[in-house]
Amino acid sequence: MMKNFVLVAGILVMLQIALAQSFQVLERTCEGNYLIAKVRETDGSIGYRILDYCPYGCKYGTCLSKKEVPVVDVKEIYKVKACGDNAIFISMTNIGGTKGDISLLVSGEAARWIRYPEKISMNVNETKTVVLVASIPCNVTSGIYPFTLVGSGVIDFYAPSALSIGEAKSSPLAITTTVTSLDVKIALIAAALLIFTYFAFRYSFRSRSMKREERFGE
Repeated sequence: MMKNFVLVAGILVMLQIALAQSFQVLERTCEGNYLIAKVRETDGSIGYRILDYCPYGCKYGTCLSKKEVPVVDVKEIYKVKACGDNAIFISMTNIGGTKGDISLLVSGEAARWIRYPEKISMNVNETKTVVLVASIPCNVTSGIYPFTLVGSGVIDFYAPSALSIGEAKSSPLAITTTVTSLDVKIALIAAALLIFTYFAFRYSFRSRSMKREERFGE
């Protein structure tokens, strides 16, 4: 069985080298243990090609090594929002049989936005949830930004993933004051009082002026 794996892998590598200049890889996906690529041929047509065989499994468009499979639980894509902090929860298990520390490193295009603990301590067979915080600026263009979480120490792993950033939406203005029917009645009464006061004052002033004119006329 192992000889067959080696033979298949060797043939795929030779084919990949021979065809490296004949197409452009647009997207990588996994189909079972095979790494599949969506490609643009030299004539401009779009097709699919097998890039590699992955004996330990294929995930996130990457062949996994034996040490990666049981250690870390990472989603393929995390949906996050711009203009704020986003918590990303990653579960990892120490199956190495040794108690100790694990040093963490985040690399890739999205690494500039991600804060994470640089080191964690784990007991044998212990499972921990690690929180990464993705602080996405407001002016980031929506799209997919890949990153990779790398661990080294009592266990080693390589876990690729990506951030999916949607378009930032403006929040509606909060309405903190509402107008009730009682408020409207009070406002109408106040307006009526003001109008009544105005005309009463005007009438009183006019009456005084007329009395003064009558006195001068006498």
